[in-house]
Amino acid sequence: MLNLFRIIQEALQNSVKHSGVKNIDIKFLEIEGIPSILIVDVGKGFDTSKVTDGNGLENMKKRSELSNAEIKITSGHDGTTILVKVLSI
Repeated sequence: MLNLFRIIQEALQNSVKHSGVKNIDIKFLEIEGIPSILIVDVGKGFDTSKVTDGNGLENMKKRSELSNAEIKITSGHDGTTILVKVLSI
């Protein structure tokens, strides 16, 4: 559970630091019976294939693996969405 908290913490920190966003939505929900966390910002977004500096995204991916969770990060000119599906608790 600590790793899931750290994923949320990293996502918030990245959004505030890089996206210029003023609001970030975090939802805890169930998708097809799977507990999930959805984090959405409506900031400037980024190209996920060109991120090289820092290891925040890599840390989130590693933490999701350690938590037996799946993480999907999508971003574009209209913001960033991070979906974490917890496959088993």
